[in-house]
Amino acid sequence: MLSGCEKELAPTEDYDVVNTDTNSDLSSGLTQVLDVSGEEFKLVTEYSCDSTAERTWRVTSDKFLYFNVHTEGLPADTKVYIDNVHIDTTVKSEYAVVDGILQDTMDDRIHNSQMLGFPIGNDTYYYGVDAIEGSNDSFVQSTTYAYTSYYGESEYKLKRYTESDYLELGVYANKFQFVYDLLIQGPNDETPRCVSVNTDFIVNITSALEKNNQKTK
Repeated sequence: MLSGCEKELAPTEDYDVVNTDTNSDLSSGLTQVLDVSGEEFKLVTEYSCDSTAERTWRVTSDKFLYFNVHTEGLPADTKVYIDNVHIDTTVKSEYAVVDGILQDTMDDRIHNSQMLGFPIGNDTYYYGVDAIEGSNDSFVQSTTYAYTSYYGESEYKLKRYTESDYLELGVYANKFQFVYDLLIQGPNDETPRCVSVNTDFIVNITSALEKNNQKTK
């Protein structure tokens, strides 16, 4: 266990960021252009969240991440479908014992047997919404373990933690990991082939930004 004076720092990593600064308009969000292995076309993904005037992005609050997906440079004779979208939401912390705790997970795939998947193209978009729970049971359990380890406590007491508790644990962002499973069928393909495309980025916690701003005043 780590005692209060032996807190191991989490490794420093660079990520694309969806900013939740209290003065930002989030309608533009984040755009990524991703390579598709073995293909000439690109996968374009766009992410955004509510403006802080509507909903602040806090660790403990329920929140929504909006995203859309389409292709760029897809040949007219090639069809692409999204077979599945997998999303993991974890917390980013300054300290290793807390960094990477899973907060929520989601999968989305076609809900009927009539289609291969969600069709996408250069002008055909898939629009999705990821609803992130602020404090589900597994997240509370993982946080309790991290909290007791962080403070070197020997007694494990399951409890729901407040926003200020997470700030004390050095949490400053949510990390998103996306995996898009694509079904691709060219003009000479009898059956579609599956290619997975992955990406990640972070969304800053509004309350952490507010705390940092207060320190600089």
